[in-house]
Amino acid sequence: MSPEAEIVEVFALAEGRYVLHARAGLDEPIDSITLPNLSFSASAIFAR
Repeated sequence: MSPEAEIVEVFALAEGRYVLHARAGLDEPIDSITLPNLSFSASAIFAR
């Protein structure tokens, strides 16, 4: 997560290494690999 840039990065463990799964800006959705029905806007993380 980069609070200054208001970007969230989601990493997933694959073959013993963490790889970037998703990168989202404020108005972009974040989807969970572990919880398939979990999706929310990255803006929900940052206080305004």
